[in-house]
Amino acid sequence: DVDDDARTTLAQVETLLRKHKLLGNDMLLDAYLAAQHLVLGDNVHALGAFETLIDTWTQKYGPNFRTVASLKAQYAEALERAGRLDESIRASEDARRIARRDDTLSMDVLDLDRMIARRLLRVGDYARATVFASELGDALAQRDEPNARSVLAQTWLLRAEASLLEGGDPGLISGMIDIARSTLDGLDVMDLRVMRAQRVLDRLEAERSLLNGDYTGAERHARLALESVVDVLDDPQEVLLARRALGLSLLGQPGKTDVGRRELAAARTAAIELFDDCNPFALAMDHVDPVMGMKALAIARPDRCVSAD
Repeated sequence: DVDDDARTTLAQVETLLRKHKLLGNDMLLDAYLAAQHLVLGDNVHALGAFETLIDTWTQKYGPNFRTVASLKAQYAEALERAGRLDESIRASEDARRIARRDDTLSMDVLDLDRMIARRLLRVGDYARATVFASELGDALAQRDEPNARSVLAQTWLLRAEASLLEGGDPGLISGMIDIARSTLDGLDVMDLRVMRAQRVLDRLEAERSLLNGDYTGAERHARLALESVVDVLDDPQEVLLARRALGLSLLGQPGKTDVGRRELAAARTAAIELFDDCNPFALAMDHVDPVMGMKALAIARPDRCVSAD
């Protein structure tokens, strides 16, 4: 397994660094290693590492140092995976405030607004999510970087998702999704950002089909969302939502219910391996009503989970 090999290699590297007394003595190296743990799904380790790093960098260079913003943005991702959404939003907004202290708004800085909007959707603050997505869309419309269009497409999808969650006008929602789709037209389909934007588009179409009772259409879109996935570590939250949509689409079709249950069970196992058994993504796989993934995550908050321990 590629992921197991990567984890083994990372452990070997850290053992070597520890032997030579380099682990914990080079802040940039430690930040890189913390990011690798986050990518590989070792969320508990990543949380602790980022907390230490943020404290260390803040003490050495002050709270508004640019690297502190980068660390807080990654810390916010780890917090989201842990289901600590309110803290994740605060960390994201703090990272955004620090990063925007100068006029150099790179795509990474602008993309913080997309992440905040997504997290606001998860806590049910659809109005603020729409504001962040709309303002980001206005900013991206003026950018000519190759990846600006893929993020712009995602801002339209965030607005469509917020409207869907609120039970908005179907015609307006379809229009937003159509704009997102046309924005992606002509872009390199093998580009990672484009692939992720297309995955969100297909997952959202799958969930919209589920809401309309179109289970075969939902299955088709969910499979499209997943066909480019090498493993669950590739954009894990979105992959898990797409797998949930696939499982529900199969549950709704005669003769496919057993396959649907197996898909949801496998997705739950993947979520537990990545996060833990009380994580919203694991709990959402047990919520088999055809509600949208973001709503299932909100219902399946970890504070409602009673651990077996």
